[in-house]
Amino acid sequence: KGDPFKQLVSAISVGIYKGVPVLDLNAISHAAVAAMGQTGADTLAEAPPRFDRTHLGPKGAALFSGQVLDGLVRLKPELAAAQTLQP
Repeated sequence: KGDPFKQLVSAISVGIYKGVPVLDLNAISHAAVAAMGQTGADTLAEAPPRFDRTHLGPKGAALFSGQVLDGLVRLKPELAAAQTLQP
């Protein structure tokens, strides 16, 4: 609960304090969804009749898991060798 911005700043602050990298998945995913617009973003959700804007379908799962992998590889390039899934 509380202010999401304060929570983000807090998480980043802890990462800096502890000397660990922080991957801001909220910013990464928000930018991708904003760029595709509502109609495009809706294609990431589960298909009807279970459609909602919270639960992902296969396309959304692939997009967001790819963002996690890309972010981790940027932070720790040695992880690239562990990638086993192809886009």
